[in-house]
Amino acid sequence: MAHMSRAAAFSLLLCVPLALAADEVINDVTELNPIVVSSVVAPTSIDEICAAVKGAGGAVSIGGARKSQGGQIATEGSLHIDMRGFNKVVAFDPQKKTITVQAGATWRDIQEKIDPYNLSVSIMQTYSNFTIGGALSVNCHGRYVNAGPLVLSVKAIKVVLADGSVVDATPTSNSDIFYGAIGGYGGIGVIAEATLKLTDNVKVARSDEVMPIGRYRDYFFRHVRNSPDAVFHNGDIYPPGYDTVRAVTWSRTDRPVTVKERLIGALRAAACMTSWLRNSSPTSGSNTTLAAKMASAQSSIPVSCSATSRTPCQAGSLFQASRCALPSKPSISSVRVRL
Repeated sequence: MAHMSRAAAFSLLLCVPLALAADEVINDVTELNPIVVSSVVAPTSIDEICAAVKGAGGAVSIGGARKSQGGQIATEGSLHIDMRGFNKVVAFDPQKKTITVQAGATWRDIQEKIDPYNLSVSIMQTYSNFTIGGALSVNCHGRYVNAGPLVLSVKAIKVVLADGSVVDATPTSNSDIFYGAIGGYGGIGVIAEATLKLTDNVKVARSDEVMPIGRYRDYFFRHVRNSPDAVFHNGDIYPPGYDTVRAVTWSRTDRPVTVKERLIGALRAAACMTSWLRNSSPTSGSNTTLAAKMASAQSSIPVSCSATSRTPCQAGSLFQASRCALPSKPSISSVRVRL
């Protein structure tokens, strides 16, 4: 060390602890928030979750798809429970339109299961590569009109509490745990399973209108808020002035679909996103089918994104057909847009 520069010695000192703890560093999708935890467990059963929590002896953190981007997925020095391997479909009833899944399952996992039955997720956020447990923990919402947050589509959850016990909770039974866990960011326990309400898949048509931002509020209440057919809606505000908004609405339609694909693969999704980034604002007058939810990243994005499309390539899901790149002419897609 005597012959080593102070800068080199400082670099070495910085690298050593990171190298020693390399297997115990948890990071989110941005790779900007490394957090050193004491240990990591990856359960594949509720019994394993119970044992991990009961024997933790300290702080416990829970991670799913790791899409939160501010360091929320882990706590320094904690036992970290990686839920991604706990991802099975426990029960599915097409007639009752319900599905029970382990918390590490993603929305895409659900879509793959229910799509052959022409069913869709009722409420979810924009992308389908989030886990159900993570979505429940933040009580996510989507671009649905009048649908509310995710909790309104949940029939029951199974929660592992700090003492390792398991509680079944519904809106009417153990409701304090039900409402405390959903939107509770893992504060009272580990959400292990969830039973969700499903809904029928429907066709939706996309329409949009550009207007000064000062006119948008009146437009929304007149044409969207109380519309019986509006399923998804978003208002896109563009730089540099942020004084213009493009109001995009996906509404139910009886017109025949023109795109027959149901779920679009990851490669096509990436190509669509690239096309969107190279272009600007969306095209109006196109239609697509609603369906289970939007696919992203490892999953798929919605329907018909073409190299010449100027529409954003995010899709919508049943009540979530947000920005799906579709043909520029008035056409309806049968793609179950999976968000």
